[in-house]
Amino acid sequence: MKRGCVKIKKVCICGINSQYIHSNPAVYSLAAYYYENSRFSGTDKAFSVTIKEYTVNDIIGNILLDIAAERPEVLAFSVYIWNVETVKKLLSDVSKVLPETQVVIGGPEVSFGTEHCGIDDNLFDFVIEGEGELAFTEFLDTLSGEGKLPRKIRAERLLEMAEIPFIYEVFDLARFENRIIYYETSRGCPFGCSYCLSGGDKSPVRFLPVETVFRHIDFFAENNVPLVKFVDRTFNCNPERAKAIVGKIASLPETCRTCFHFEVGADLFDNDFLGLLATLPKGRVQIEAGIQSTNNEVLSRCVRKTDNNRVFDNLQKICSYGNINVHTDLIAGLPGENLDSFKNSFNDVYALRSHQFQLGFLKRLQGAPLCDTEKADGLVFSENSPYEILESACLSFGEITELKEVEAALERYYNSGYYVETLKRVDGCFGTSYEFYRRLAEYLKGQGLLWGGVSKRRAFDGLYEFCCGGVNDEALAETMLLDYFSSDKSELPPDSLRFVWRHSRAYRNSESEVYKALNIDDFAGFGIRYVGGNAYVFDYRGKDPVTGRYSLGGVVENVK
Repeated sequence: MKRGCVKIKKVCICGINSQYIHSNPAVYSLAAYYYENSRFSGTDKAFSVTIKEYTVNDIIGNILLDIAAERPEVLAFSVYIWNVETVKKLLSDVSKVLPETQVVIGGPEVSFGTEHCGIDDNLFDFVIEGEGELAFTEFLDTLSGEGKLPRKIRAERLLEMAEIPFIYEVFDLARFENRIIYYETSRGCPFGCSYCLSGGDKSPVRFLPVETVFRHIDFFAENNVPLVKFVDRTFNCNPERAKAIVGKIASLPETCRTCFHFEVGADLFDNDFLGLLATLPKGRVQIEAGIQSTNNEVLSRCVRKTDNNRVFDNLQKICSYGNINVHTDLIAGLPGENLDSFKNSFNDVYALRSHQFQLGFLKRLQGAPLCDTEKADGLVFSENSPYEILESACLSFGEITELKEVEAALERYYNSGYYVETLKRVDGCFGTSYEFYRRLAEYLKGQGLLWGGVSKRRAFDGLYEFCCGGVNDEALAETMLLDYFSSDKSELPPDSLRFVWRHSRAYRNSESEVYKALNIDDFAGFGIRYVGGNAYVFDYRGKDPVTGRYSLGGVVENVK
C-alpha cells in the first residue's frame, strides 16, 4: 500500500458497532478534536471529515460500496474485539478498490500490536497506538503538511479531560436518535485487575471538572435523552466527586426522563452515598457492579482489591430501595477458580436478586497483565475474536460448555425480567440456584429451546413444563400467568397455562363492577385478566422504569 504524503480533500472515519443501538463515541471524538485543534482549521488545507457507522451484522459488500463512494484519501477504522473480524475482511477489499487511499487503524485491539489479531501488515499504512484524539490530529496535520510519519503513531502526551470536546454539542444530537448515548467523564482506573486493559495502565486517573459534568447532565436532561451510559471504568473511584454528580442528577426536575448508567465499585459507597441513592427518583439511575468472583483467593490472584462483604451489604441495601435498576456481573474462567468455586459465586450473587445478572467469560485482551501469566495459569483462549476462554488449569472445556448453557438459560429466563415471581416460587425446589439453571438448561437443550430465537409464549411453556414435570400445578400456573400478564399486554396466554385462564368475554358484564371495587374511575389503559377465578387489573399505561414490568392495580377474588 502507499505510505506517503498526499493531497487530502476527504477523510473517512469508520466505526463498526456490535448492534445498531450502540454508537461509537471514539470516532466522533477524533473528528471533533481535529475540528477544534488542527493547525489547518479554517485554512485552505483543511479538509472534510466524514463519519460512517455500521454494525457487524451489515453485509460486508454493502459497507465497502458505501465507503468507496466517498473516495477518501484517508480511511480510518476504530478496531475492537467485537469488530476486528469485520475490519479484516473490509481491509482486504479496500486495498483493491481504493489502492491510493491511506489506511489508518487504531483502538484497543491494535494498540498493542496487530499480530495477535491477524491483520496483515500490507492492509494498512499506519496504526495509532493508545488514545487517539491528539495523535490522529497530529497525524493528519503532518500528512497534509507533507511531513514524515512513522508507521506507528502515539501521542506525545495524554490530554486532560477538559481538552476533549463534548461531542454531543459538536455534532447534531439527532445523529444519535434511538441509540445509547455514551458519555466519558474520566479516563484510567486506580485499580490493577489483571484481566482488564486498565490493569496495565499506570497513568493517573484524569477527571473532567465536576462543573463541566453538571452542564452536560443538564444538556442531556433538557434534550430528553432516554439513556446516558457513563463509560468511566469505575465511576465512583473518587467517592466524593461521584457523590456530587449523583447529587446533581437527583436535583433534576421531576419531569426529567433521562436515566444515567454507571459502572461502580460497590464497596466504595459509604452511608451518606447510600442515603443519597435512596432519595433518587425511580428509574433516574441504574448501576452495574462487577463482582467477578466471591472467592477471595481468586480475586487476589487477579490483583482485584475489593471488600466483598461490603459489596454484598451495599448492593442488598440498594436493591431494597426499589428505585434503582441494579446489574451484577461474574466472570467465568478466572485463574484459580474451578467449577465448585464458580457455583458458589453464582449462588452468592443470585441471592442478591439484582435486576440483571450477567455471566461473562474471561477474554484475552491484548495489553492486559493477564497476557503475561496466561501460560502459568494454564489459560487457553480461542484464537478467534472475542478471544474467550476455552479451558484453564481449573476448568475443562466441558465445564466451560456447561457454564455457557447455564448462561443461556439465565439470560432467557432471569435477565428477561418476565419470570420474577415464578423464579421466586421455584427457588430451592431444585437444590441450589446454580443447579436449577443447570437442569433447566439441560431440559431446554433437549427440547430445542436453549439456543436461537424462541417466542415468549413458547419460552413460558418450556419453563412450566420443566418445573411441573408433566403434572399440572395450578398454583404454579397461576403465578406464571400473572408474570406473563405483567410483561405482555396480550390477553391470550401461553398454551400450557390456559387451564387456569378465562377469556374476558365470559365476564364482560362484570368488568365495571371490578373497576368499581378497586376504586378505578378512569380505566383507560387498564386491562382485566381472569386467572384462577379471580380478576386481576393491570396498569398497561406504562412500564415500571426500574423493573420494566406492568404494575398490578388490584385483584377482585371469586368473580362470577
